[in-house]
Amino acid sequence: MRKMAGLRKISIILLSVMVISLFGGCQNTSENNRTGNQVSEVSTATPAAQNTPTDETTPTADTTPTAEITPTTEDTTSGEAKEVTAEPTKSTEVSSEEDGENKETADMEGEENSAPVDQEDIDFASMTAMEFVSNFSLGWNLGNTMDATGGNKKTATSQETSWGNPATTSELMATLKENGFSIVRIPVTWQAFTGDGPEYKINEEFMGRVKEIVDYCYENDLYVIINMHHEEWYDPYTENEDAATLQLTAMWAQIAEVFKDYDEHLIFECMNEPRLRNTAYEWNGGTAEARAVINHINAAFVSTIREASGKNKTRFLMLPGYAASGEAAVINDIVLPNDDRLIVSVHAYTPYNFALNKSGTSAWNAANAADTRDIDNLMTRINDKFISQGIPVIIGEFGAMNKDNDEDRAAWAAYYTGQAAKTGVPCVWWDNGAFSGTGELFGLVSRTTYKVRYQNILDAMVSAMGITQE
Repeated sequence: MRKMAGLRKISIILLSVMVISLFGGCQNTSENNRTGNQVSEVSTATPAAQNTPTDETTPTADTTPTAEITPTTEDTTSGEAKEVTAEPTKSTEVSSEEDGENKETADMEGEENSAPVDQEDIDFASMTAMEFVSNFSLGWNLGNTMDATGGNKKTATSQETSWGNPATTSELMATLKENGFSIVRIPVTWQAFTGDGPEYKINEEFMGRVKEIVDYCYENDLYVIINMHHEEWYDPYTENEDAATLQLTAMWAQIAEVFKDYDEHLIFECMNEPRLRNTAYEWNGGTAEARAVINHINAAFVSTIREASGKNKTRFLMLPGYAASGEAAVINDIVLPNDDRLIVSVHAYTPYNFALNKSGTSAWNAANAADTRDIDNLMTRINDKFISQGIPVIIGEFGAMNKDNDEDRAAWAAYYTGQAAKTGVPCVWWDNGAFSGTGELFGLVSRTTYKVRYQNILDAMVSAMGITQE
């Protein structure tokens, strides 16, 4: 775990001693504002309707593949339906918005561009991208949190807690580290806190909250990914390419500046699942035109980060194909820029009928070839196109929703992550914090009790990937 030290903290301590001497013991609170308790005792109230958008609680045609575009047995496309917020567990999984908003008083002055001190001395510069990715194996998504789209659009924590999850804490990251996770993906939706073009200025308070959560990961010796998640402006149409590229590069330039002193523990992921939303092509691999547009936007992103200062010159970057799909058409059409520090991002909830389809099966058996085929085919495609060519891949989202089938999910998780480990691909579990209700239940770790809720599933993955827990 990283030590927090440095001149700033020494100055604070000296100042505190002086103040105590003069005034009889007034406490310095700046450190409490940053790393103290983030969540009070959780509310038992159900979130207000306005804080849980309808399209995130009830699957619709906008988010769930319809019968005519249901993925085939070869399909590994995720489908935005996984973002659906279930009714949170009332006793443990919901925090009050008022409490979340109180945490926005943290003083970010003087810290905008500073990195956590005493970063671990690792020679990242001499690493290939494949060697870099071998530093981690099992990851965890902070889903339905900074990527949420509800709230009052005025404070970062209002958005962060708008889909029923509590404000994020360093204690949560410590729990992840202790349980064998080595990388955390922080999906972020920026659009509500972004100004108009051509500057597309990102709100400083929102940027500060993202930075604060990244710092929690650094404090707990975790690698971390941040991205652009539910943005509605980067749909990959030719007629939208210029506008989307202008906005995306303007925003990533700002993000790169804020994190310029953060070492390669921090990975930037260009986009989440860029796709032709609300069309018959949405989850079926898209079109050749859309796949080409995504390649162009990815290239502009890489150029923007490389033109930034500091650690951005050598930062490892993640690039998705169309919808981050693992389908053959998508994998085969990914064209990477000429840069040797790139990672391909793939999302794969597979087999679909077991992992993501709420109306699908709850049974899975490693002895059944029909159950393992899609996983095997996915790993073969990834290996043939990328791994064998020295290009690393991270499965940035995977998981199987709870259908009261813990034993089957554990068996599936062991097989999936075991095959990924053999291929050399880290896997990042999609955890949306949902443990009960009618939505998609991908919750694995409680964000209020800091306990693993499905220990058998975690144990299966840790064992399959050969991870030593702290």
